[in-house]
Amino acid sequence: MEHEFRLGDWLVQPHQNQIVRGGEPVRLDPRVMQVLVCLAERAGEIVPQEQIIEKVWEGVFVTDGVLTNAIWELRKALGDDSANPRFIQTVPKKGTGWWRR
Repeated sequence: MEHEFRLGDWLVQPHQNQIVRGGEPVRLDPRVMQVLVCLAERAGEIVPQEQIIEKVWEGVFVTDGVLTNAIWELRKALGDDSANPRFIQTVPKKGTGWWRR
């Protein structure tokens, strides 16, 4: 998904690695943006963490912690809360899901 898309009040611009709300851009690490795009491509589904890691890190050996950190960075940038998620929900032992609201 290379085209811009909306996530709530946010305009997601994958090609620029940024999200924009109210004219204010927030830059994201390219891999963090790839995680967001990966989740957006499967909106409404729970995506197993192994599939996200495989797609985003493409065969590079990484620990589960890199995905945990990327999700944390996304939540921080979006103002999302793991206890009361609006966009990203983690389901223990299942994976991560993304819902547009």
